[in-house]
Amino acid sequence: MQIAFTAPRDREYARRLVRRSDRRQLFWSGYVAAAFVVFGAGSVITSDGGALGSGMGSVAVGACLAVGLLRGVSRSVNRLPEEWFEPRTYDITDDRVAWQSVHAGSSISWGLIERVEETRFAFLLWQKGGLPAWDLPLEAMTEAQREELREFVRRRSAPPPASQPAPQGDKPATQPGTGSLRPPAPGER
Repeated sequence: MQIAFTAPRDREYARRLVRRSDRRQLFWSGYVAAAFVVFGAGSVITSDGGALGSGMGSVAVGACLAVGLLRGVSRSVNRLPEEWFEPRTYDITDDRVAWQSVHAGSSISWGLIERVEETRFAFLLWQKGGLPAWDLPLEAMTEAQREELREFVRRRSAPPPASQPAPQGDKPATQPGTGSLRPPAPGER
């Protein structure tokens, strides 16, 4: 496999990437904020005056948490160095994924990638241990390149046929059933 493309990186792409990689934290924090607002609103509505202060306080805490969530994504993006936004040239082969920009470059072996997730804006490559490792912007890839990468990921994550032992030496990038390409959920498209 040989896929090569150049992709721009802007602040909106960075925001989408931060929101996607911090999805669990954002979900639970949003859930807590919503619970405070709902509890507080319920207290205010049903109060005969005694719980009015605590209800309004609960709504205020929930609103502050929600604003903090929104500002947290912006702060994360604002902390990125300007070099992060330089266009990157990607080179994807059977052995590794590499990128190069004017000021930096890096590569990672497929053996260090635990799973690949396709979102509506990028393929996300996750390192073993659950750390986000790489993003491959979809907009810069042709449909043929996307399909070639999807097929490569499927082949790497498929268990070996029962009649053949697992390959020795270079371990597959994923454990069977855990690293296959996951299509975007309905809300992610």
